[in-house]
Amino acid sequence: MSDSNHAALLRRKARGADSDAVVDPITASRAVRMVLTKAAHDAIGLTLTVQSVAQETAALDDAVAGLEEGMLLARLDRNGEAVGCIALDQGLCAAVLEIQTFGALLDRTPEARPLTGTDLALCEPLLARFLSHFPEAVNTTPLEAWADNVTQGARFADGRAVGLKLPDRDYRILRMSIDFGVADRVGQLAMLLPLIERPAPSAMPAPQAADWGTAFQDAVADAHVTLEAVLPPVPMSLGASQRLAAGQVVPLVGCTVETVRLRAASGAVVATAKLGRAAGLRAVRLQHVPDWQLEEMTIGAPQVMTSPASILETAEDHLAGFAADSPMGEGEFGGFAAGDVMAEGESADFAAGDAMAEGDFPMMSSDFALNLEN
Repeated sequence: MSDSNHAALLRRKARGADSDAVVDPITASRAVRMVLTKAAHDAIGLTLTVQSVAQETAALDDAVAGLEEGMLLARLDRNGEAVGCIALDQGLCAAVLEIQTFGALLDRTPEARPLTGTDLALCEPLLARFLSHFPEAVNTTPLEAWADNVTQGARFADGRAVGLKLPDRDYRILRMSIDFGVADRVGQLAMLLPLIERPAPSAMPAPQAADWGTAFQDAVADAHVTLEAVLPPVPMSLGASQRLAAGQVVPLVGCTVETVRLRAASGAVVATAKLGRAAGLRAVRLQHVPDWQLEEMTIGAPQVMTSPASILETAEDHLAGFAADSPMGEGEFGGFAAGDVMAEGESADFAAGDAMAEGDFPMMSSDFALNLEN
């Protein structure tokens, strides 16, 4: 492999790893192409290409008249009853005959000849594998259940026998045009089966009167809500934001896959999530928020006074202790006499022995209790 081819291969692998997987829903036409191609290869080793797949709906007479003259016709049975027909043209029967007798296709167009029961016997392995794998291949397509439990039966003598044997109803005709890839050799395979009868929809029951509160709650629950997956904010100066350009990488400092927040339109954070991928698409997994674990404090509990009476009692105890520890005599307090006025500039010097007359205490005990209670 050359260096250029090797580099191209690496680029394709890199793109495949980075791109999201795209789901390609299979169509009925593609499913039919795949199942016929695989059945021919696996059953008898015949390589073919399905060029086109066409389908139409018609009544029984019109469906039989649409089959080409000289095709090999065989019954399609379901539960022992004839329900349809499968038809192979001269080109397909000749290819099956050559691949099973010579091991390869001849490089010439086969001559026209009447098809017999021997041709049907040679085609049975191909038809059996095709019919057995057809239902699974067309699952989830409009052809689903159309050919379920269908097997190949006996040979029809001609188109008139088909019209006499099958019930008169509407049928779907599926036509497959085949190219064998040798010279200009082509073939055709056709299936004729009745349309699937869909059960008529049952009448909807009359709606029951619902409670207004329940109906309102249901209506609110069905409302559309938009949630945004938001990463933690990145602090950035105004100058740095003005220098941002396309292709620039902005580092998300402190941001991990587990720091995603789901935010409502109002800005409220409703959940925490972990960033990941599901089915090839970006997704978030809701995280459980652990409960807070509270522990008892080891320090001593403070004394709490719950009533004004307890506060007053504590204050009186402190005042009593202060009076007992004071060196002043009874009625003494700082040397101020009744009616004394301290002149401007005079210092408040307390001299031992100074007496304070009755009524000179700056606040009565009753006033003190009132203030504490307020």
